[in-house]
Amino acid sequence: MFKAFKPNKAKQIDYVSIFREHICVDLKRPQDWQKVEPTFHRMAGLRNNFVWDDITRSEMFNNPQMRVVQDNVEEYIRYCIFLSTKFKFGKQGVGKFNSDWMMAWSETKVQSDQMVFEIINMLYNYTILNFN
Repeated sequence: MFKAFKPNKAKQIDYVSIFREHICVDLKRPQDWQKVEPTFHRMAGLRNNFVWDDITRSEMFNNPQMRVVQDNVEEYIRYCIFLSTKFKFGKQGVGKFNSDWMMAWSETKVQSDQMVFEIINMLYNYTILNFN
């Protein structure tokens, strides 16, 4: 019998409020917020709908809905990569961004204010999703 590997678990990220404040207040460009707001709603909706415990049950992999989950993870990763090229993260950039994950192999919580950390953890989960 094969062992199913566990994905990392994450807390939700409120992309809409984080980037609304960054764009409108920090960058002083409130006129641009309406143009990009739907993108952040879509991104938040994608990420906050991943229920990793349910996704990794082996019976899910025989279900055609699994392809939709994989497509959503891929789309979310594309959004993250795009944001990582357009915004600075951390104290000098999007200051309120915080990616908070619990590592599957050690059960330790790790936080980072960098989008690259979010991308790495999503890629790890995507790999586990396809490996199991």
